Amino acid sequence: TPLQPLTNKSVFAELIAPISAGGNTNLSGGYTAAFAALRNNYTVGEIHRILLLTDGIHDPPPDSPFRTDPAEVRRQLFQTAQEIARAGWRVHS
Repeated sequence: TPLQPLTNKSVFAELIAPISAGGNTNLSGGYTAAFAALRNNYTVGEIHRILLLTDGIHDPPPDSPFRTDPAEVRRQLFQTAQEIARAGWRVHS
């Protein structure tokens, strides 16, 4: 979904309500893609947020090119969090 303003919180709540944990999560890919999209569409003076909904388990599908060991996933997430902090943004977990 392209980046867009959050103008109606109830519509947003309806969109995310059906989401449930079910496996096959590319945790590091989602995080880095969200950061890249935000960085590439940054507008000074606007509020920018990344909301990553996850069960916290990196478990891409078996045929995914993003399958990697947990230590590498943690390293990638930490590296991206540092990049975000260097850009002057806050990271919360």
